[in-house]
Amino acid sequence: MARVVAKNGILHIDATINGKRYRFSSGLKESAENYKYLRENLLNIVQCHNLGKNARELTKENPKEKSVKQTSFIELLNQVKLESFLNAKESTKLSLKYQYNELKRCFGMFDITQIKRENIANYYEYLVKKGCKNSSFKAKRSILGRVFKLAQQMQLITYNPLFAFKLKEQKSTQNTPFSFDEIKMILHHTKESAPRSFYNYLVIAFFTGARVKEILALKKENVDFKRDKLEIKGTVTTVQGRTFIQEPKTENSKRKIDILPPVRKALKEQFYFKKGAFFFIDSLEKADTTYKKFSQLWHKVLLELGFAKRVLYATRHSFATLMIDKGESILWISKMLGHKNAAITLNFYAKNERTDKEKHAQFLTQREF
Repeated sequence: MARVVAKNGILHIDATINGKRYRFSSGLKESAENYKYLRENLLNIVQCHNLGKNARELTKENPKEKSVKQTSFIELLNQVKLESFLNAKESTKLSLKYQYNELKRCFGMFDITQIKRENIANYYEYLVKKGCKNSSFKAKRSILGRVFKLAQQMQLITYNPLFAFKLKEQKSTQNTPFSFDEIKMILHHTKESAPRSFYNYLVIAFFTGARVKEILALKKENVDFKRDKLEIKGTVTTVQGRTFIQEPKTENSKRKIDILPPVRKALKEQFYFKKGAFFFIDSLEKADTTYKKFSQLWHKVLLELGFAKRVLYATRHSFATLMIDKGESILWISKMLGHKNAAITLNFYAKNERTDKEKHAQFLTQREF
């Protein structure tokens, strides 16, 4: 027996298999379309939660297969996992662990030989319905690819059931940069309606291009007011309940950047009025609390000003596009952002360059040629 029920606006699966009851959230919002999808694909959804036929049940249907040594999907997945974790940073391991656990739930009860192209197609469709991000989808597919490749090398399967699939890119305004006028509007409103510390945070974020958790990791010892330099040494990272400052992934992200006039003022205020070693957080243990508080204040400000929802990270993109628009050196912008080279900056932000009718190379005149 299996049914779909709605709880608090979310559709849940309630299934009884072989006398054992399983209940779990589908993650899909309550709607006629989603309800129909779950009803039509109930078995496939159940498959993704280890509720389908397991290896033992399938061998009972075909006694000839009992004599064949089986290799479970989990065995191969664990081998791939061990290789992935070698020399990986703690934050990377945490991300990988999430991906591996999800694949384990979806395919864990299958023998590797029993996973067919149809199972992969059902899994892809399920991820689409769940609103899986493109980066997460690529990570999952990459892991699956390594599992099946290993199975082929071990001669457990003759063909790889994995096939290419590209998620349709969903247009989003989440990272859309703000114009200079919009930045001024946001800062003016924040100054009047939000805590001073959040206003100072936004000034630093908009006019340094630093990442959210790079700013939260800033210590007072990182600032040099005499030379107007600010040292970015790492990011606030939480792994398995432990919060620490992690060194940047690349050497270029560890950098000293210029302190622009408005940033200098904001830093000085925080320097003298915020107690403790950090500019914004009380302690590393409370860093997540500060991050959540700032995120809530950010969305509140945008809502009050009538802006579409955007992530706090949009301040970084706004800095880059603003400086490009104002004609600042791409090398300087790249250094401020902590990019490996200017080519990365140009590639990412080229679409935001000015397209006005400004005349170029005015030193050349027709009279001389």
